[in-house]
Amino acid sequence: MISLRYRTWPSTYSENANALAFFIFVRSFFQAWGITIGATVLQNELRSCLPNEFLSQLHGVRAAFACSLDVLWEVMVGMAGLGLLSSLMMKEMPLQNVVDEK
Repeated sequence: MISLRYRTWPSTYSENANALAFFIFVRSFFQAWGITIGATVLQNELRSCLPNEFLSQLHGVRAAFACSLDVLWEVMVGMAGLGLLSSLMMKEMPLQNVVDEK
């Protein structure tokens, strides 16, 4: 039978700098993806909702933009819900109160 030993901390004190750098990279990476996904959804919905005679007439532009933003909100609420569910599954860890001398 395999026994799993759990440490108090997920990493050693000397690995904190690397973990923080990785965390900042991941956060920046997914912020860029959030902007990209939002812009793509908005542009695709605007393209499907705008009238074909857009250049000659400006009627319907406001309704197309509102429709596109509605879909964008739905996508972002779904992504936020997924983030909430994943944060609820995280294990609570106490904060460190020891300073590494290295």
